[in-house]
Amino acid sequence: MHVQPRMGKWRKGTPMLEPRGYGAAAALPGSVLFMGGGNGSTWMNSVLRYDLNTGTWSQVCTSSSYPQVIGVAPVTLQCL
Repeated sequence: MHVQPRMGKWRKGTPMLEPRGYGAAAALPGSVLFMGGGNGSTWMNSVLRYDLNTGTWSQVCTSSSYPQVIGVAPVTLQCL
């Protein structure tokens, strides 16, 4: 789901590259980043970006660790 603020509505968006939950999300101009999380059996170490203009997901990077993210704040788009 993603929101269309000017219309005050939600609409169904493109599914993630692989389903996951329990991660962290951060809004950036024109996109949303989703980091970490898991699929119920595996913890993910990748960062995905959802492009609000095209409605597409892409993998930004992966991390060498499997963080269990509590919170997130976008500062730079670079994986450690």
